[in-house]
Amino acid sequence: MAIFNFQAYIRSSLFYKKILALSVFVLLFLAVFSYKNAINLTNSTELVVHTHSVHTQLEQVFSYVKDAESGQRGFILTRDTFFLEPYLGARSKVNQSITQLRTLTADNRQQQNNLDTLHQLIDFRFSMLENALKAASPASFNVSELRNCLIKGKTTMDNIRVKVKDMIDLEMNYLTDRHNKYKNTAALTPLFTLFFFLFSIFIFVIAYLKINKDLEDLKEANNELLITTETIKHAEKIGNFSIWRWDLQTNKLIYSDNQYTLLGCEPHSFEPTIENYMSFVHPDDLHVITGGIQESPNHQQLTAFFRIIRKDGTVRYFKSIGKILEDIEGKKIRIGVNFDVTEEHLINAALVEKNLELKQNNDNLLIATESTKQAEKIGQFSTWQWDLQTNKLMYSDNQYALLGLEPQSFEAKIENYMPFVYPDDRHLISERARDLEQSTEPISIFFRIMRQDGAVRYLNSVAKLFQDSEGKKTIIGTNIDITEQHLNNLALKENNLDLQQKNNQLIAFNNMASHDLQEPLRKIQTFISRISERDTETISESIKDYLWKIQASATRMRNLIDNLLLYSSTTKSEVFFKKSDLNVLLIKAQLESGHHIQEKNAVIESDELPVLNVIPFQIEQLFINLLSNSLKFSKPDTPPIIKINCALIYAKDYPNLKTDADKAYYKISVADNGWGFDPQYSETVFNIFNRLQRIDTKGTGIGLAICKKIVENHAGFITAEGVPDVGATFTIFLPA
Repeated sequence: MAIFNFQAYIRSSLFYKKILALSVFVLLFLAVFSYKNAINLTNSTELVVHTHSVHTQLEQVFSYVKDAESGQRGFILTRDTFFLEPYLGARSKVNQSITQLRTLTADNRQQQNNLDTLHQLIDFRFSMLENALKAASPASFNVSELRNCLIKGKTTMDNIRVKVKDMIDLEMNYLTDRHNKYKNTAALTPLFTLFFFLFSIFIFVIAYLKINKDLEDLKEANNELLITTETIKHAEKIGNFSIWRWDLQTNKLIYSDNQYTLLGCEPHSFEPTIENYMSFVHPDDLHVITGGIQESPNHQQLTAFFRIIRKDGTVRYFKSIGKILEDIEGKKIRIGVNFDVTEEHLINAALVEKNLELKQNNDNLLIATESTKQAEKIGQFSTWQWDLQTNKLMYSDNQYALLGLEPQSFEAKIENYMPFVYPDDRHLISERARDLEQSTEPISIFFRIMRQDGAVRYLNSVAKLFQDSEGKKTIIGTNIDITEQHLNNLALKENNLDLQQKNNQLIAFNNMASHDLQEPLRKIQTFISRISERDTETISESIKDYLWKIQASATRMRNLIDNLLLYSSTTKSEVFFKKSDLNVLLIKAQLESGHHIQEKNAVIESDELPVLNVIPFQIEQLFINLLSNSLKFSKPDTPPIIKINCALIYAKDYPNLKTDADKAYYKISVADNGWGFDPQYSETVFNIFNRLQRIDTKGTGIGLAICKKIVENHAGFITAEGVPDVGATFTIFLPA
């Protein structure tokens, strides 16, 4: 059975921790008790003051009633109104005192009942005083009535005096009890305060003695630690190692002096952090340290082998062994030793390095060969080598596959390969072969082959003469199957020719539309305009209506042709971008639409617009069309209000923009308060000849299509939003 060592226990830290906890508990208890006594003392004082307040108010009430009674008697005897002043003001003063008494005795039911009775007696006494004044009036003097009122008043006054005395006696009883409690509390408080003070001094004395003893022990331990530290320093230098400590909670590192020396630095010449130490680790071995840091919390012991580059540039090999320690508080600390094992490593590494080099070269060759095979299959190409000294050819497996054959199905010779070359292209192979022997630059050959299954394929062969250090010449080359690319290029050329022809036709149509188609319209409008008012008087109303319709149709036809020409001009590629101020282009558009703006009494509000690289006349036309659209679809009795807002945005904030998320755009919105349109037409409004018109509006259905084309010419986007009878908003996104 173990024997309990009491002396060792009372000297231990655990014992003093328990004493400290007990002392804190006692101090808290004494503090709470002292605080409670202070509160009781304060409450007792307040209760004494409360009793005196009630006593004072009761005496004031009785005094006010007596003043009223004396004033009434003086008036009855002398008929001098001077005596009525105390009587007239007494009633309000009594009510104020009664109110204060009710507040003071709100927590005392007995006093509240006494106060109710007192109040009734006072009310009755004042009514008797009033009746006595009436009976004593010269106009209706009544001795009997006056005598009766005075007798009842005296009786009531006696009752009031008795009731006031009862209430005062009751409060005095309360005062006696409260005074006794006050004395008891006042007597106990100094005792507990003194005890609290003495106990605190006792605790401080014990703490001082313990701290002084701990300081002595600490001094002795420090001396031993200095000796141990110095011994370890000499051992590190002799053994060419260093020690370190890493607090995993605070991430703080501590290095021994030799840790710096092994790195070729003076002790404490840099702050001991992982980042600073990593700057000495060889770049190829950084992963060893980072991997060890990540794994350290999960392993009790780790060993790492890595290189460091000393301050003087010398490469040294280190072996580091680390282990996790955990103290009684659960705090984890990793301690470690770094050994400089350079000499040992160099002695043993020479043969290992050579073997590894040979194995690595072999592995690399195998990997490169296999990678090349896979790349040839994926990229539809093959490789070949031609040794000019031995005239020996080497084909990769895919050289045969491009011919539709199994690998190595024939001997790699020019004579065996030429039958697969298209007859008209065989001379190219012979001519280029002679050129390759004389040139050091790459030479490209484009030719056709006929596969074994009869399919014709197009190949592009790139070859170059290579000469090694011994003067041996070898031609290396690559054959690439470009059949699909070649056929696509041919198809693209045909499409380009077709588009060129259609473009020429469109140009011819534009010329015809701008001259031949408009000439009859001009004549129709000219002839109708020549019909004077006198001429119209001789024709019927129906003919006048026909003439008006002819003129309107001609005008509409001319507008349609103009818009078609404008739409056609926006599709041409012959455009020139220029850095332009969009504010100026908007002003020009407003001037162009000035007549309609004034006619409609329109208000145009615009933010500051940016300076962008644009096609000026197209952006001006874009503003003209949007303003015209807002004016055309405005409400008859409501002046149009057109608001143009501008903001710089990024595509990532607008998922509907199918473009790079980091690309910046200027968002320019044109909003009006016109008729608007159904949201289901938000996409179709930009289709050519699509007209969302009301009965009282006219249009060609091309204006918004032109807007869309202009925005697309600038690599931008345009959207439309409408609310029927509220308005429409057209939003343009132009690259910033």
